[in-house]
Amino acid sequence: MNSFRSIRRALFVAATVLGFGVSGCSTPSEPGVESSAPESSPPADTSSSGSPSMEPSGPEAPRPTGNGEVAIVIAQLPVGGSSEPDGDGKQCATASWNQPELLPDHGVTVTGIAFTPPDGFSAIGGCGGISACASFTFRPGGSSSCSVLVKELGSSAGNLKLRGEFACPPGQGSSCRQLPGQIKGGKVPLREPKGKTGPESSVTQSSPSSAKSSSSPSG
Repeated sequence: MNSFRSIRRALFVAATVLGFGVSGCSTPSEPGVESSAPESSPPADTSSSGSPSMEPSGPEAPRPTGNGEVAIVIAQLPVGGSSEPDGDGKQCATASWNQPELLPDHGVTVTGIAFTPPDGFSAIGGCGGISACASFTFRPGGSSSCSVLVKELGSSAGNLKLRGEFACPPGQGSSCRQLPGQIKGGKVPLREPKGKTGPESSVTQSSPSSAKSSSSPSG
């Protein structure tokens, strides 16, 4: 009996010790859960790393590709020149660039032709064996003159003006925008149409009354 009791007591002590051992081992697991929580924070870093990728694409969006640079408009090109009669009711006007130091490297292309008075003349092409001004490009070191075959619609003298634009390379926007303010708009004078005044002058030269009066004293 004593041996049986001693065995039961030994089992009880062993169970008690085992219970404390299990409880002691379970407590370190709680700090382990807390320590693993910070490991879930890296996803916040991945979301922030995606935002810088938008910054390189931002500046690229407004930049045109190839030859699609920003176009700078010049309302009145710095041209001068003269006009000569070119057939019945027509004139050949020649326009030349007057400020070569302000001519951009890529040139300036003519985008419009205007007259004063607006209803006095119209453009119908080129003339004189010179390239027509319509869509003509003034280039440094190249041809600096173009021509306009002008049709006379009115009876007074006038002027021819050209409008144009040039391509501004990327990164030079500020300097390109300053150029139009430095240019002095020019014009080409147009002659007074002769067809409107010619018949009047011919009548005064061939006056029959003056011929009769000059011949009467001799009779």
